[in-house]
Amino acid sequence: MMCSPAATLNVSVDVFQSYKQLPPAWDVMLPAGHKLKTTSLASIEDSNIEHVNYYYGVLTLNGAMVGAMYLQRLDVNNNHYPNFSSNGAIARQVYNTIAKRSYGLLVAGNLFYTGFPSYWFNNQAISVDVFYKAFKQAINKLLSATKSSAVMLKDVDASLKEQLETKNWGYAHMGEDIFMQMPLRAEWKTFADYTQSLSKKYAARVKKMLEARLQLTVKELNLAEIEAYLPDIERLYLDVCSHSSVKMGVLNGAYFLNMKKSMGEKFEVWGWFKDGQMLAFTTAVIENGDYEVYYIGYSDADNKSYCIYPNILLHGVERSIYLQKKTLKLGRTALEAKAIIGCKPLYLDNYIKLKSKPMQLGFKYMLKVFVTERGTDWKKRNPFKA
Repeated sequence: MMCSPAATLNVSVDVFQSYKQLPPAWDVMLPAGHKLKTTSLASIEDSNIEHVNYYYGVLTLNGAMVGAMYLQRLDVNNNHYPNFSSNGAIARQVYNTIAKRSYGLLVAGNLFYTGFPSYWFNNQAISVDVFYKAFKQAINKLLSATKSSAVMLKDVDASLKEQLETKNWGYAHMGEDIFMQMPLRAEWKTFADYTQSLSKKYAARVKKMLEARLQLTVKELNLAEIEAYLPDIERLYLDVCSHSSVKMGVLNGAYFLNMKKSMGEKFEVWGWFKDGQMLAFTTAVIENGDYEVYYIGYSDADNKSYCIYPNILLHGVERSIYLQKKTLKLGRTALEAKAIIGCKPLYLDNYIKLKSKPMQLGFKYMLKVFVTERGTDWKKRNPFKA
């Protein structure tokens, strides 16, 4: 246990640094299937992801557990964000100042999973207001105890957003965060139904992409095969990651293996092969009515030769229709490529508190670079027939 900060109205918060230290009440109290169950948390922590630490808050009232908190701490250095020094003299000065050292970023939520909750509480035992006061106070104390320079509240739900917008928490909204997804039409029973709904221009584009894929073998990997191909999976993932200007943590091969162990049939890993050699991999999370294409990996050269990335997106369409899901989720990057196949934006809310003026300025420049790279052409895409 790291610390036991006293909260408000007799609510105490004990913070642990490993899921292995949590009391049995943690899993007992959480609803069935909740993402904060230790089986889910173990797949992340046990992967030993570089530069990331974990904090688990247990809220108790009169000795009984009434709430849970989940936070990660990322040790951020200049490999995690773009070089914005070309944006003028002030930008250059700010970049040179912050790039000299690393900074602790405390994250309420999960850096590697969209929509992962940062908390749970028993609303029959504790009021909303009392919980959020304890939640806020615990984060502030943890921010100080871990000597972090910033705290981010990630994928904020409507309840917490109301608190942040109506109470003086001291957080700033991080701006437009876009997550691309596609509602699947009830009449799509096969992939052919999907392609028939496309306009002539986009149907021809899809046909050309699929022709490139005919040269490859795509197969789902079982646990033993994932383990056997782990070096290739990690290499291909890092290849994609290296081209991203913003890296909020970098995974390793063990993470994908642990996710499969934890989630079983709800987590898919697909290998893309040419003459027995793995050229790419895709992963997917299957939950309720959603099929989410998760982390992927491929090389630039192979992508150009076989249209791998567009085909990964189309493979997601195929799988989600085959499994008769309601929504295909495709994530935050490459907005235009995803709009081309029919995705629309879902806007997510993130909030941040930065402790120093240079960091506040640096964040604004980083955000500007990210928004510029994202572009606006994706907004013009509509592949379906009128």
